[in-house]
Amino acid sequence: MEKVIIQLILFTWDFKGEIMKKFLKSIIFLTVLILSFAYYEEKIFKRYDVLVNYAYYKIPKNSIDLLFVGSSHSYCSFNPRLFDHYLKCNSLNLGTNSQTFPATYSAILEMLKKQTPKVIVIEVFSIIKIEPSIVALRPHLDTMDLSINKIRLIKNTLPVSEWGNHFMNTIYYHSRWKEFKQLKETEYKGYEDWGYRMQNKGFLEYAWDFTSNSLTYDIYEKEYDKFFSNQSIIPEKSFKLLENLFKICQEKGIKLILTSSPIVGDHDILSILNDPTLKKLMNKYQVNSIDFNDGRKKYKKICFLDNGHVSLAGADEVSFEMAQFLKKNYSILLNTKNYELYEKSDRSPEYYFYSENQQEDYNFKTFNLNLKLEEGVFIDNLKIYKKSDDTFDLFLEINENKSSNNIYEIAFDGKEVNIDLDNIPLNFITIKNELYEFPKYYIRQINNQKYIYKKDIKIPKDSKYYF
Repeated sequence: MEKVIIQLILFTWDFKGEIMKKFLKSIIFLTVLILSFAYYEEKIFKRYDVLVNYAYYKIPKNSIDLLFVGSSHSYCSFNPRLFDHYLKCNSLNLGTNSQTFPATYSAILEMLKKQTPKVIVIEVFSIIKIEPSIVALRPHLDTMDLSINKIRLIKNTLPVSEWGNHFMNTIYYHSRWKEFKQLKETEYKGYEDWGYRMQNKGFLEYAWDFTSNSLTYDIYEKEYDKFFSNQSIIPEKSFKLLENLFKICQEKGIKLILTSSPIVGDHDILSILNDPTLKKLMNKYQVNSIDFNDGRKKYKKICFLDNGHVSLAGADEVSFEMAQFLKKNYSILLNTKNYELYEKSDRSPEYYFYSENQQEDYNFKTFNLNLKLEEGVFIDNLKIYKKSDDTFDLFLEINENKSSNNIYEIAFDGKEVNIDLDNIPLNFITIKNELYEFPKYYIRQINNQKYIYKKDIKIPKDSKYYF
């Protein structure tokens, strides 16, 4: 009987042992499967915004001094290269389309894993935007590694019923399994074929030199200096996230600035910085603000792309005003070691307009030019930026003493002007189609000097202006 019991115990032990072995094998198999799944999810099925990916994971540690965050209002308004060369720091614009404030919040926290910017400028449009927007979320969710910030973004934005669909990109993009062969052969480059976003550190406005026909500039002319509502319009969730963010940045010694870039007719956005609860919270944490909609300055029509966004011409003025504000109030941004590390390799147009060290080289030349384009438009100098072997950007320096005070109106008058600059034919005429209006003179104000800007001009090698 004893032998039978012992044999039974041994059998049971062996049986349990086999079960445990199988169980452990199953665990190992599932672990390998999950890890493999995650690997291929990352390598094959992941879509990402190239700029966001660069900002989060590729940029050298603690290399950013000045960070701009927000919606398209941010990436249209603030040109990092201008700040870099005017202040002598290193900046980045992490604006994304329709960015909601939970996305702004998580984006900043994700950046703070590797960066400790001296100043963060938050464009306030996102503060009143908390409703889920897949278009706004996916650049961050697709790019962000599985982390507390990704989980936090999902939790703060989406209803519980949708959480499971967004944790892993493979689940969200499950239909892309059919594209396996194609995805394997060609690397997905990002959401937009906008390589210049990377080249210009998140700034987008070099692409457009027009105003949209949707622009209702007459409204702006009537209302730009009006006082807007000081009633609270900011959602409670945004206040909670704002206070958390204010605390975190205060603990890390990071200065925060809230800003509202020029906009037409949207009274909710125009009123954000007047919100009394927000003002109280900002005072508590010593958060500064600069409002470009407070009536101090009236921006010309050419400064707007549409009702919600400034143009390149507008960004010149807004960025320079912001840079002056920062230079006056935030000396920590001046002459940083990060600027010294990268400035030698940067030869953007802004480098030449704002750098004190280099005026001319193989990329940039200045020519004396005493030219009358038409009555009221006089040019002193021609500055040329070389983009490729035969493609150049022209900056015709306006003599403001001789030229008309109504030069912005002349830019839209429809009168055609044709000139020949030593084998460079230049045509100036206002063109309007179904969508856009291209002004005759696209006027940029750079470092307090007005220029007529002509991009992507071919200069023949036999011209004296070729180099």
